[in-house]
Amino acid sequence: MLPRTVHATVALVLFACHSFAQHIEVDLVAEELVKSRLESGLVKPRERQPAIKSLFEDVGCTPQEQPIDKNSANVFCVLPGETTSRL
Repeated sequence: MLPRTVHATVALVLFACHSFAQHIEVDLVAEELVKSRLESGLVKPRERQPAIKSLFEDVGCTPQEQPIDKNSANVFCVLPGETTSRL
């Protein structure tokens, strides 16, 4: 029987190989946009949902809401992908 460290090492190598096989795509934004977002400062809790909606709208995505309770909701945006799967 192999020691646990060997099992852990094999598992780590397999995981690493699988991770490197993934295709990662990054879209960079303009420096001015990053600066303006940083300069907007801290957002108060009651202003978070509208602020997130605005950020989504700024990049051309229509925000949607998933209600949590009567006072709040998760704000998200659905983008088309290569498959019909959703995250």
